[in-house]
Amino acid sequence: MKPFKAACGLTWLTALVLGIVLVGCENDNELSGNEFTLSPANYRFTRTNDFVVSIGVHGAVLPVTWNVSDRNLGKVTGVTVGSNQVFVTAGNYERTPGKYGVNTVVVRDARGWQAIATIEVREGL
Repeated sequence: MKPFKAACGLTWLTALVLGIVLVGCENDNELSGNEFTLSPANYRFTRTNDFVVSIGVHGAVLPVTWNVSDRNLGKVTGVTVGSNQVFVTAGNYERTPGKYGVNTVVVRDARGWQAIATIEVREGL
């Protein structure tokens, strides 16, 4: 009779541990989208010889698409812009010399979530 009690107690302990582990698991339905970010989220070009900044993607479900709000101010290089077949987690923003203003890099993942990075080029660069 004692081995049965020990086995029963072990079963309850195992069920309790598994229950705690399973309750803590997340799925995409529980995520808010804040887990998908670009780094840096903000960048300011301040020197005349500063032309490129690398942008990392974190928390995305691949593939991702890359776009910019104003192609006259700059472009994303190292990836195919607007393509749904981009399986990389980093790209480069390259500013257009002689242009200034604020541009937005938009990355959208396979779930339809998007993350943005704001790029600023100061006047006179």
